[in-house]
Amino acid sequence: MPGLLIVALVSVSAATHSPADSADSLNPVLVGGTYVDSSHVLLTFTGHSGINAEEGLLQWADTVGVWYSDTGVPSSRTGPSFKLSVEEMQEAGRYFSTTRTLTPLPPDPGSFYYFAATVFWHDPDTIPPLGTANAAQVLMIDTTSLPISLGLGSASYSRQDTTLTILVTNVHTIDDRAEFLGVWHGFDGPADFGASGSAEWVPVSQLTGSLYSHFITDPQFAGDTQMVYYAIALKGINNSLSTYITGSTQVGAPRPANPVVLTVDTLLTQGVALSWGPADSVRIWYGRNPVPKSAVVPPMEYVQINPPAGAAADTIRTLNEQTTYHFGLQVFTDGLWSAVTESSSVEADIPALPGGVGSVTNYLRLEQARVDSGQNEILVSLSLDTSSVIFSSDMQAGIAYAFETYPAWDTGLQVIELAGPDTAVTMRLKEQFRFNTSYYIGLWLRRYGSKWASPTDSSRAVLATGGLSRQAVTYLSGDDTVATALNDGIILRWSPVPQTNPGVEDTLRVYEPASLPAGLVSVGTAFSFSKALQSAPFEIGIRYDSIPSSANGLVHMFRDSAGLLIRAYDSYMADSAVRVRTNDLDLPFLALADTAPPVLRVQSDTAGVLAGDTSLKVEFSISDGVANTDICLEYGRAAFGFEKALRDTLLATSDTVEMTIPGGYAIAKLGGLRAAIVVNDGTHRDTVDISRRVSVSKNDAFQTEPGAWLPVRATAQLKDSSAETCLEGLKPSQEKWSYDPGRFRLFRWHPYKGNKSKTNKWIEYSDSLASLFAFVPGRVMWLKTRKQHAVAFGKGTTLPFGEPQAVVLNPGGWTDIAVPYKYPVMIGDVMEASGAIADSIQVFRWERSGNTYTPDDIYVPGIPSKSTGKDTLAHDLLSDAYCVYSFWPDPETLMIPPVPPALSKWPGMSKSRAAGPGWDIAVESFCDGRLNTVHCGVAPGKNDITFHPLRPRFAPVGVAVAEPGTGRLFGHAVAHDIEKGGAAFEIAFVNDAAREAEVTAHLALPDAFPDEFRAALYCPESGGFEKQAASYTVTVPARGRVSRWLAAGADAYLKAFSRDHLGYTLALRAVYPNPFFRRVLISYSLPNKHLDQVCFAVYDLQGREIWRKSIRDIHRPGFGVLSWDGRGPSGTPVAAGVYVLRMLVRESGSKKPLIFEKRLTRLP
Repeated sequence: MPGLLIVALVSVSAATHSPADSADSLNPVLVGGTYVDSSHVLLTFTGHSGINAEEGLLQWADTVGVWYSDTGVPSSRTGPSFKLSVEEMQEAGRYFSTTRTLTPLPPDPGSFYYFAATVFWHDPDTIPPLGTANAAQVLMIDTTSLPISLGLGSASYSRQDTTLTILVTNVHTIDDRAEFLGVWHGFDGPADFGASGSAEWVPVSQLTGSLYSHFITDPQFAGDTQMVYYAIALKGINNSLSTYITGSTQVGAPRPANPVVLTVDTLLTQGVALSWGPADSVRIWYGRNPVPKSAVVPPMEYVQINPPAGAAADTIRTLNEQTTYHFGLQVFTDGLWSAVTESSSVEADIPALPGGVGSVTNYLRLEQARVDSGQNEILVSLSLDTSSVIFSSDMQAGIAYAFETYPAWDTGLQVIELAGPDTAVTMRLKEQFRFNTSYYIGLWLRRYGSKWASPTDSSRAVLATGGLSRQAVTYLSGDDTVATALNDGIILRWSPVPQTNPGVEDTLRVYEPASLPAGLVSVGTAFSFSKALQSAPFEIGIRYDSIPSSANGLVHMFRDSAGLLIRAYDSYMADSAVRVRTNDLDLPFLALADTAPPVLRVQSDTAGVLAGDTSLKVEFSISDGVANTDICLEYGRAAFGFEKALRDTLLATSDTVEMTIPGGYAIAKLGGLRAAIVVNDGTHRDTVDISRRVSVSKNDAFQTEPGAWLPVRATAQLKDSSAETCLEGLKPSQEKWSYDPGRFRLFRWHPYKGNKSKTNKWIEYSDSLASLFAFVPGRVMWLKTRKQHAVAFGKGTTLPFGEPQAVVLNPGGWTDIAVPYKYPVMIGDVMEASGAIADSIQVFRWERSGNTYTPDDIYVPGIPSKSTGKDTLAHDLLSDAYCVYSFWPDPETLMIPPVPPALSKWPGMSKSRAAGPGWDIAVESFCDGRLNTVHCGVAPGKNDITFHPLRPRFAPVGVAVAEPGTGRLFGHAVAHDIEKGGAAFEIAFVNDAAREAEVTAHLALPDAFPDEFRAALYCPESGGFEKQAASYTVTVPARGRVSRWLAAGADAYLKAFSRDHLGYTLALRAVYPNPFFRRVLISYSLPNKHLDQVCFAVYDLQGREIWRKSIRDIHRPGFGVLSWDGRGPSGTPVAAGVYVLRMLVRESGSKKPLIFEKRLTRLP
């Protein structure tokens, strides 16, 4: 669309601009720009070839002027500029390029130079205005990738300390713009040099010579053979990255093969004899489920036995009868355990004991159960009461535990062979050690070959574990494994490619911060890593309890750095845990809910008025419990929202900050300085508006057009808002200002006590009404001058940002308004700010069409295509007048907020914008320019049909919807019931001019129009539908009105409509009985056209009127019948004789009536 600035940033070469492919005939020059370096731009021009540069013809040009700015597209010929010769440009051919030297801008992503070109014409001298159609925007930072000529030498791996050494070559070739060398490693790709990646950044300043060795120590390198991938890249200013150079190598060691065959030699009464082939060192796992065919076997699920080195057989005597056991064997070689294989796996079914075998008496005593706090293990000390039974070497004890009551016997007992009457053993846990928990422990006793004897009171105990303190964990031990600790409150999850690493062992310690700042609440177990070993990033989570209501439902991961609590900004919540992916394990982890927002206090004056485009120093203080709160000072020209930002991070819990918004930002002519301080601690976001009004020496300057009505308005709080001061430019020089209708006229539509009894509410300026013609923001007045004049409204200040501007609406009628700011505002924001009146107003824009203005609807609740708030109240000098209809019986206030589209929550204008439910057809009409558009359609609603108010118009010809029966005219109509398969509307074409008018109409169907429907225009005069065409022509007589019916529906509906609306003629059809005695019936028919009058009268032969009757329902076509009872004006029957019946009809726009007559005979 015209005026759209198209910007393309091409990252592979440089920042460049593709100009808008549109320019008018007076300014055909298009400009494109490309970044060269911080102080140079290459400009390329096209469109100059067609300029006439030869003097002597009607109009010629010799110069192209180019203006540039770093604040926006230049719109006036002020500021830095340069000129180009048209002749030199044409000699260069279709494309002309020149490199310009500019003042360097700060190297940030918001630094742009804007260029706009125009042509200097002669005969007559004309310089077209600057605009975005002839403009370029160039990003003034280098977006090209850093070159990289580094190389990767051979990588070496030390298995002993799990360190990989990467050799980087050609270090001396690093580009001067590079600041860091990044080194990344991982077990799959692609390389990630982003914030969430595991890259290490080495300052280039620390690199010397041609070679650099980088060491990566990672415990995941131990274990099975696997590929590790690594990459290097350079990072420069503005975080620009080079391409990556990648490599890979193998780390770890091959796991030993496991060809050993494990065999069950003998099934024993409560055991099994196993044997295996030759192997130096083996270990055997067994349990009641198959042992995983893996090098990593879960130690809590299986019992481990370690036969002596070199052994080839072993006997296990601690099994239970009638139970199936599974066994798996691993081989140990070169520091690694092999995987359990199919051949090294076996199962055994332990048979039942012979009949009659009983149990011994349980003389075990549970002497003590205690916690080994160093290992988070439970130690059980037991003894055999030898005073009651003699110890024997075949005695075995079974240990079991439960959490809520004492355990019952099952085949999963931990069985130990007693070496003596007194024994201490570590209880085998089936899950992570639990803190703050009661363990119910029981001891069983048997002799080998007998049944178990149940626990007694002496062989039971309850152990209450203490609070959380520390716990040993193994993590990073396999594919997508999850390790939990500290009562499952801590989650460590690793998701690499499939591998069988032995895992990393560390101890997690419960962390107790010295204190928490007010507002921060602990909702989970804080902890730290004892060893904090290096690794690739992995997921760390803390399960949280209930969240305080004042924390906005959020929990964040924090790190404690010497008492300063730093929020991990990349933490997230999932499955009742707060999680973060990191490999930085040095600082403690805390799960905290933040219940107190930051406290922000601004010391600077925020109420004063800035003088022009000066800089502004802002000082403010912040205090917060979070030590790394984000600080952002957003600022920009009011018309464009927040265009730039100054950012910082609080490095303490309180500080005073000083920031300066630079001057020279063209804020004055664009509505003032919009600025806000935003602090964000992750949970709470606080914004303080520090926007400032700006003084402007000259406001709303424009030029009048001789003989043309122009809408004029003010967009500032003027020092003097009187028409006398604002329109001073209309007075002759050296004369005192006075209102002279011979030189200019000033009107506004406004009801007041002086025109209370009038329908026409137009008022013209006079000294007595001067107060009603003050130029107040939001008010529109209409100005016409006899000659061209330059007008400017003088000194004032931009409007405040704190509250909406109020515009009072006329009750039950239309009010002309304009956006009060120097920028557009979305309709949706106006409706939201206006509250309850939003659904009871309608808005259209006065769209200029030639020398007149046409209403263009932008917001009409109930019309599907116009019921959203996605259009704008535009800021467009001499072309931004709007009209608002209020249904309210009393004056209401429309609130227009200081919110430009850039800050609106409503989407921008779009042809594909979402419409309301239903559909509507636009009847677009033209007659010496565009006429008003009528919308007719179908939408949900309560009544049969809703008519919307008739729009005012400047043109003598207009289009409307007629109400059936009354003929009253309306602006739009929406039906709410289409039970008959369609809907029809009478479209009235009205001509108030003294000459005939020819109107061209077009039906614009919406996307939502039903596929099975058709839309057509029905002509009452012809009694049929107009032939389908792209447009239709309707001839409207002078001061007349012509109707067409818009019918929309399925074919059956259209056929029925045509049948029911056959053409009716204007006629006095019959009188019967005739002759008559007492009563006579009069039959007539009315056509499908607008009639001003239908009257029936009876006269005697002397011409005296005996009876008269006017028809009220003259807007309904068809047949009609009325009766006369044969009585005269006195109410008595008329005498017998001959009378004349006359039917008089006056058509709309016609001065001469149509007369029909018939004779009547009255019988005696």
